Amino acid sequence: MMLTVTGMLMVPTALFLLIVGLRYYQRQYHPHPEIVRKLLHIGMGLVCLPFPWLFDGLWPVLILGSMALGALLLLRHSHLRETFGCTIHQVKRHSYGDLYFPLGVALAYLLAQDNALLYSVPLLLLTFADPTAALVGTFWGRRRYRTIEGTKTLEGSAAFFGVAFVLTLTALLLAGTFAPVSAVLVAGLLALIATAIEGISWRGIDNLLVPAVSGELLLGLLHVGPVVQAGLLLLILSVALIGAAIWFIRRVHLSVISY
Repeated sequence: MMLTVTGMLMVPTALFLLIVGLRYYQRQYHPHPEIVRKLLHIGMGLVCLPFPWLFDGLWPVLILGSMALGALLLLRHSHLRETFGCTIHQVKRHSYGDLYFPLGVALAYLLAQDNALLYSVPLLLLTFADPTAALVGTFWGRRRYRTIEGTKTLEGSAAFFGVAFVLTLTALLLAGTFAPVSAVLVAGLLALIATAIEGISWRGIDNLLVPAVSGELLLGLLHVGPVVQAGLLLLILSVALIGAAIWFIRRVHLSVISY
């Protein structure tokens, strides 16, 4: 109980110091707004990662999630938007990703059913793969593709996949839950599915969908063997290749028409 109370005090304190520190960094060095936003994203994820070791029930996470949601709404709709809210809302695109983030964390914790691995893997993807994709796409993205709203870049999606695969594989091998071959197959499956979700998501809803879907998928893969895992991976790869081929043919066709 004492650890739970201590954790509930430490988490909001850490988040407050994170926002204050990023605001200072923003005012002193004037970095690109996307950098500040994604540093906040990573910081929030790192603060949330220890939850399974801090709390032994769902209620502290729900309380902290509600507090975070209220604070983020306050930063959106009060005079604080012009001060501390700038760490989130200077990016021009319209997004609810900041609000989906605490919901995604709470949902991942709920679905994990007190299993630290089932919580940690989705949180690692949310914490590191998503901001890596955004930063790579923003600064180095050249090959764009259309989504439900707007465009994303192939470079950003490739970065998401690479980070997601490495983090998932590392976590699975350290946990020892899967044999090495199964760990590679499961990491590939999770990375592909999470990349697809991130690619088609709009207005930041991937912050909710990525941890929820990857957590449920990992839970399901715990109960199947490597043959089924390999079959699923081949199926998803086939669909991805067909989709990529259709996209490439359509792009070439449009280029010919334009020419």
